[in-house]
Amino acid sequence: MRTHSDEAVNLVARIDRTITMPHLIRRFFGHIRARSLTESEAETVRKCLSDAMAKLFFTMVPADQRHAFDVYQRSGSESTTSTAALMHDIGKTVAPAGAFARSLATAASAVGMPLRGSWAKYRDHGEIGAKMLEEVGADSFAVAFTRGHPGKPPVGVSIEAWERLAAADDV
Repeated sequence: MRTHSDEAVNLVARIDRTITMPHLIRRFFGHIRARSLTESEAETVRKCLSDAMAKLFFTMVPADQRHAFDVYQRSGSESTTSTAALMHDIGKTVAPAGAFARSLATAASAVGMPLRGSWAKYRDHGEIGAKMLEEVGADSFAVAFTRGHPGKPPVGVSIEAWERLAAADDV
């Protein structure tokens, strides 16, 4: 029988980077200060994504759209990574939460606290998002990055592209 402590050990084992206080503070203020995409930026998104993926993209809250677009720009706006950059946080749409709740969920997850409900969904947004992308026919790199970020790249994907996107996402 699995216990909460077993779940915490498994969760901590999955965390590939240390969540630092400065990182949480940057993400918190980035979320609350985010501005909506301009019409020109939204058009760029529509050109980069299939209709089905663009429809998903625009279900994200404006702060997540802004973050995704910024990752897209910081990563070099290349066609091989554009879908991953724009869609890597799509799984967060199933666990809507404000900046404060997101920060708390991230910190609780980082120290191995068992999470339930929307906080557990927020923690698992990568796997959830990967399944969403598979359903709309996203490329394998986008699915892999969405599933695995912020961890290490799985076998068979471009390490260079992964690291470039991971660096662009770690703001």
